[in-house]
Amino acid sequence: MILHWTPFDSALYHQSMKLRETVLRHPLGMKFTQEDLEIEQHQNHLVIYSWKKRVIGGLSLDGLSTASVKLRQMWVLPEYQGMGVGRRVVKEAHRLAKSHKAEGIYCHARENAMGFYEKMLYSKEGRPFLEVGLTHYVMRYRLTYNEEEIHG
Repeated sequence: MILHWTPFDSALYHQSMKLRETVLRHPLGMKFTQEDLEIEQHQNHLVIYSWKKRVIGGLSLDGLSTASVKLRQMWVLPEYQGMGVGRRVVKEAHRLAKSHKAEGIYCHARENAMGFYEKMLYSKEGRPFLEVGLTHYVMRYRLTYNEEEIHG
């Protein structure tokens, strides 16, 4: 599998965006709006694809120049979930955030994704809240002095 930070509006970005919309938004009756796309222009987009060039997952990072980076729109095609794809994508997001001297990374995790983020050593913060009609939690990961750095 190949990880690639792709520019907004590239062919790979558009392929990823269509699949992300299918995985994350269509089940909620949502589609990308022009406002969504304007926000996306200012984010970093990671895509993971197979050797056969099939996009299978990705995420976006927002606020890369800040101390606390937001991980957004993390997704993996259902048939690749549970195979370590999400873990590789999130670790790459951590690597990029660290290279920009961020102190931490956070996300709004859907309730059904809590176990994944907890396995990645994210900590739940605060109370649950509704976003896009689903229960979410703020999950945080401290990029300094963590298990990854200590144990390699």
